[in-house]
Amino acid sequence: MTIDEALAGRRGPVVTRVRYELVTPAGAVLGDVTPAFARGSIEANEDRAVYRTAQFVIDPGRPEAREINPLSDVVRVTVDVLAGGGWVPCPVGVFCLTMPRHTVTERGVAAWEVQAFDLARLLLDETTTSAYAVPAGANPVEAAAAVIAARGLPAQLAPVSAALSADRQWPAGTPWLEVVNGLLQAAGCYSLWFDRFGIARSMPARDLATVAPAVTYGPGRMLTGSVTVESELTRLANRVVAVVTDPALPAWSATAENTDPNSPLSIPRLGKVFTEVLEVESAASQAALQAMAERYLREEAGLYRRMTFATLLDPRRDAHEVYAVEAPAPAGGRWWTRGHRFTLEPGAVMEHTVARVVIGGLA
Repeated sequence: MTIDEALAGRRGPVVTRVRYELVTPAGAVLGDVTPAFARGSIEANEDRAVYRTAQFVIDPGRPEAREINPLSDVVRVTVDVLAGGGWVPCPVGVFCLTMPRHTVTERGVAAWEVQAFDLARLLLDETTTSAYAVPAGANPVEAAAAVIAARGLPAQLAPVSAALSADRQWPAGTPWLEVVNGLLQAAGCYSLWFDRFGIARSMPARDLATVAPAVTYGPGRMLTGSVTVESELTRLANRVVAVVTDPALPAWSATAENTDPNSPLSIPRLGKVFTEVLEVESAASQAALQAMAERYLREEAGLYRRMTFATLLDPRRDAHEVYAVEAPAPAGGRWWTRGHRFTLEPGAVMEHTVARVVIGGLA
C-alpha cells in the first residue's frame, strides 16, 4: 500500500502516530520527548512573516519534560503514517518553543501551554548590530543565502540570475529576516519560508497556469464535506502601477494592465480603470520591477476568490503549492494554497485555505 492510498483511506482506516524530537536548528536529533507532549496543533499561513506556528500542551509530570527548555529548545514534529506494513515518516514542521503558560490546580501545575514558531523566528529575533550592506552587482539570492548560512540554518534557495543595481543597506537593529526578504524581493522571489523539514526555502514567483498541481483533491480523493467560495472585491484592479520606494535606487516605475477584450474585468470591457499601486522596497532592475507588476496583476489584482475546504490529514503539504480541486464551478480547477491547519491527533482533518485571481472572466 502506497502512502497516497494510506492517507486516502482506500484500504482501511488511516493510522497515524505523532513523534516529538528535540533537534538542533541544523536538524541533528538530540532526543525523543514524545511522552511529554499531550497534544498539539499546527497552522500554516502565507500571509505571515513566520509561515508555520504551533500550539503544544506539555505534561510537566512526565520525566521527558525535564529535558525541555522552552527558552532555547527546538522541536521537530513528525506524523508517522502506517503504509505497506511499516511506518512512513512525514515531518510536519520544526519549531522554536517559547515560555509556557502554566495551568495550576489545587494539586499543582497540570499543564504547560506552549506557543511555537518555525525557524524563521530565529531570523526575526536576531538583528543586525551595525549597518549591514550588500554592494551593487551582488546576486541578491546568494547574499540572502549567506545571511542564512551565517546563522547556522539549512537553506535551499532556487538560484536566480540577478544583480543588485545599487548598494543596499539596512540600519543596526534590523531583523535578519527583513534583510533576507528584502534581497529575495529584489530578485523577484517569494519571501523566505521554512518547509516541513526545517529547511529555508525561496524560489522565483510562478504563474498559476504553468505550475503542475502538487495534489488533487475531490470525491474519493481525501476531500470531506462541502467547500466555501467567497469573492473579495477590495482587491479588484485592472491596472497595477509598481514603484520603488528605496531612495537609493533609480526612480523606477512599471505598469501592468488587463487589456484582454475577452475579459469582463479588463479596461476596454469595463470602460473604467481600477488602479492598484504596488510599493516595492527594492528591485534588481527595471525589468525585474516590470515582472513584479505583471505578477501582481496576475496573482493579486482582479476578482480575488478565496476557498476553504477540509480533507483527511495530508502531512506533506507546503507553501506556494497548486492544488487541483475536483468540484463544480466556481470551486473546481487550480488554486494557490494560502495555508492550512490541523490538530495532532488520530482521525484529524485538515482545513485548507486556497485562493486565485479571476482575470479572464467571472466564472
